[in-house]
Amino acid sequence: MYSSSETHSHNTGPQTVSVDQPEVSLNRAIDTLLLGNFHDRWEVTKRLPNFGEEAISPILALLGDDSLDWEVRWFAARTLGEFDRPEVVAALLSLFMATEDEELRQSAADALTQIGPSAVAALAHSLRERDRKPIAAQALAQIRHRSTIPPLLELAQDESAPLRALALEALAGYPEPRVLTAVQAALVDPAGEVRLQAVRALGAYRQKLDPQDLMDWLEPRLQDGHLGVCQAAIALLGRLSLPTAAARLIALIQTPTTPKSLRLKAIQSLGWMGIRPAVEGLLEIWQEASVDERSAIVTALSHQPEAELRELAAQALLSWLQQLSLERPSSELEPLRRQSALALGQMRVVAARATLEVLKEDPDEGMRLHAIAALRHLD
Repeated sequence: MYSSSETHSHNTGPQTVSVDQPEVSLNRAIDTLLLGNFHDRWEVTKRLPNFGEEAISPILALLGDDSLDWEVRWFAARTLGEFDRPEVVAALLSLFMATEDEELRQSAADALTQIGPSAVAALAHSLRERDRKPIAAQALAQIRHRSTIPPLLELAQDESAPLRALALEALAGYPEPRVLTAVQAALVDPAGEVRLQAVRALGAYRQKLDPQDLMDWLEPRLQDGHLGVCQAAIALLGRLSLPTAAARLIALIQTPTTPKSLRLKAIQSLGWMGIRPAVEGLLEIWQEASVDERSAIVTALSHQPEAELRELAAQALLSWLQQLSLERPSSELEPLRRQSALALGQMRVVAARATLEVLKEDPDEGMRLHAIAALRHLD
C-alpha cells in the first residue's frame, strides 16, 4: 500500500516516509503539507492518496482551518479530489460555498470535478434548498463532467433568469440533442440574458448543425430587443459563410432604423465570411455608408483570405483612394484616406504603386507617412 522509501523536504529538513511506520509517515507527510515550500507541497500531494482513507481526516482538518495560509488549504482541496467519500464531498462543497477566495473556490471545484458523479449528486440535492441553490448552481457550472447535464437541464427551466443563463453557459460544452433542444427553447426566453447565452451556445454547435437551420434560428434574433443578443447573432452569422446569411446582413445594414453599433458589427461579420457575395455586399454599401462604416469596410476588405476576393477588394480600395484623393478631402475623410493607402500596401497591391508615389507628396503629413509605409510593404 505504501511506497518503500520516499523523501519529503520542508523547513525542518529531509523526512522519510517509511512503510514500517505508516502513522509517522502520514504525520510527516501532513507536516510537509503544512510547513513545506510550494515544491514540497506539490510533491507530497501526489503521495498522500497512497495512505488511503487514513489520510482523509487530517487533510480535512487542514481544509477546514481558515486560520491557515490559503496555499495549504488549496493543496488540501486538490488532494481530497482523490477521495470519493461523502464527508469529503460535503467539506469541498462547504468550502466552495463559504470562501471568498477565488483560488480556493476553483481548487474546490476542480476537486469536485475529479470526484465526479457523487459530487454532482450532492450539488443536485442542494439545488432544492433555496438558500443554497445559487452557489450550488455555480459549483455545478464549474464542474466539467457529463453527469452535470441532467441537473443543469433542470436548472435551465428555473424561475430565476440568471440561473437559467448560467445553466445554458455550462451546457454549451455538451453537444447533445437534449441540450440542443434546451438551447433552442431558450432562444425565445423572456429574459435577454438567457437568449444571449442561447445564441452563444449555438456557436458551440456550429460545426454539427446544418448552416441553413442555424441561420433560420438566428434570423429572428437580429431584431431582438436586447442589443447583446443582436450582436451575438450577427457575429455567429458571419461564421456561416452562407450567401443567404450575407444577404441578410447587407439588408440589416441598409435598414435605416438599424443602430450604428449593429451596422458596424454586421460589416465586420461580412468581412469574416470569405465569400464573394459578402465582399460584393461591402462594395455595394460603400456609397451610402458613414465615415466610420467605410473605415470598417476597409478593414473587412483588407483581410480577405482568398486571392480572388483580395483582388476584387484591392480594385475597389484603389478606386476609392483615387477618388478620395482627387476630391478636396475634408479633415473627416483624411483618416479614411490614410487607412485605405496603408491597407493597399499591406495587401501587396502592386497596381497601387503609382498612386502611392503621388501620395508621398500629399499636402497632409499623415497621408505622406502612410503612403511611405504602404510602399515599404510593397518593397
